[in-house]
Amino acid sequence: DDEVVRHAAEEGCRFDSVGELLATAGEERFRELEHRALAVVLARPGRRVLATGGGCVLLSTNRELLRARTLCLWLDAPLQQLVDEGNAVLDAVTISTT
Repeated sequence: DDEVVRHAAEEGCRFDSVGELLATAGEERFRELEHRALAVVLARPGRRVLATGGGCVLLSTNRELLRARTLCLWLDAPLQQLVDEGNAVLDAVTISTT
């Protein structure tokens, strides 16, 4: 979301949040900006973890970018389960490194 708002600002559109951008410019404009921001982020050198919202994959061009330039994982579980399992992994890593 921050990248989309930042990208909008670079194009001369100032919004304080994605919510404001959506309310003012609409979803179609938001998705255009989201696509441009995604392309810019994925063109940067180096590794990163990129968390997109579920709507990002609605555009076929975004799916193509993600397939071509990333290892894409879809986490489909209740939030609390993801948190619990993530914490268990962190605990295991902490234990194994001490």
